[in-house]
Amino acid sequence: MKKAISLLMAGGMMMSLAACGGSAAASSDNAANTTTSTETASTAADSGEKITLHCMMSLGQWADHIDELTAAYEAEHPNVTLEWELTSSSTGSDLLKSKLAADELPDVFDVNYGESTVQWAPHLLNVDDLVEPLKEGGIPDSAIDAGYYEDEFYHVPLTTEGYGILYNMNYLNQVGWTTTPTTFDELTKLCEDLEAAGIQPFVNHYKEDKLTLTYHYGMVPAMIKDEPFQYVEDLKAGKDMDIVNDPDWNSMVDFYDLTMKYGNADALTTDKQTARNDFFTEKAAMITDEGSWELSNIRNINPAMEDYVVQSYVPLTNDASRNKLSTDLINICVSKTSKHPEEAKELVLWMATSEAATNWYMDKTGSLPVCTKADATDERVGCLSAQVSKLMAEGKSATSLQAYVPETVRTGIGEVWSLYLAGEIDRTELLKRFAALWTDYAANQ
Repeated sequence: MKKAISLLMAGGMMMSLAACGGSAAASSDNAANTTTSTETASTAADSGEKITLHCMMSLGQWADHIDELTAAYEAEHPNVTLEWELTSSSTGSDLLKSKLAADELPDVFDVNYGESTVQWAPHLLNVDDLVEPLKEGGIPDSAIDAGYYEDEFYHVPLTTEGYGILYNMNYLNQVGWTTTPTTFDELTKLCEDLEAAGIQPFVNHYKEDKLTLTYHYGMVPAMIKDEPFQYVEDLKAGKDMDIVNDPDWNSMVDFYDLTMKYGNADALTTDKQTARNDFFTEKAAMITDEGSWELSNIRNINPAMEDYVVQSYVPLTNDASRNKLSTDLINICVSKTSKHPEEAKELVLWMATSEAATNWYMDKTGSLPVCTKADATDERVGCLSAQVSKLMAEGKSATSLQAYVPETVRTGIGEVWSLYLAGEIDRTELLKRFAALWTDYAANQ
């Protein structure tokens, strides 16, 4: 798994550079690639059998336009009907577990890398026969290598997401800022300037203890380490990492303190949808823990904001070179229990490489396709994904570590941060409890 981890981290840069280089040749490449997608071995279309594929993704932002993706696929595959269940990223994992318990797994679904793969591998179909068609279709080797676990290929990569903080540049411009902060001191100064001008700096959704406090922000200090994946391995092994005195973990506490001081007083009872609506309706200059997936919502609620919203990273430290944007690969897998495995494989290949699918990611959801043959210009992927691509190309991004945290540790991270933000424990106790999550895990292995 370490090989896959390191290649996934390296792959971010490769995918970004490819995405920034949309060319006139892309259309012909994609046309050829669509043919590749339809040449997968025997399918229902060959036999005339009518089938339904049940699909589940933790991507609620797809909901507004999923009918168009479905129509495109069904037009090319008239014997196949797609049924989608799109869930919130904060609830998708639990829902998938309930489907497993009820023996009702969908034919295709998303599974995170790392520890999630360890858990789900027994229920996933090895799709290594798709590796060569994926490569021919424009999927980089690094993204494919990341999809392996114990020499079997499970994860078909679709898009790349980036997240950290979203900024309303109209408000920043009003107080004399033309760029987003690159250091923690700059972020502090921006908050002071905004407040002095009567503008609320932050809106936070810290009720989301699983999504925000755990998945997205829970490992940011580890992500910016020189060797982040080795750092996680050391934590898992129970090594004393002196977290209480670690400057990066203390910087994370400082960041939370800053956002609470200059944010909504009800942050601990504010969910993500409420906070997003407040940001999109311009009640605050910044929103924590949001990313490139929000373009669809911005277009629905406040389309004008697309001209002045900016995606950037958490400026955690005062060393600008160390602060990074968190990035994730969005992927799709095939269930081992699918009654239509060949048709399911054809679907995931189409979703990764076809012109119709990659166009849909860009034009409808503002997402950055992994496929290098996609004509991924800034205009097509939209402002947020374009900014993600730029930061990746500049070496200002890093692979999120959330997937590599053991589940028994993960379940405690949001809890200890919630206690701290509620004022029930102090900084030292917070970091001691966080460290104990890892040592307890190691002791039980």
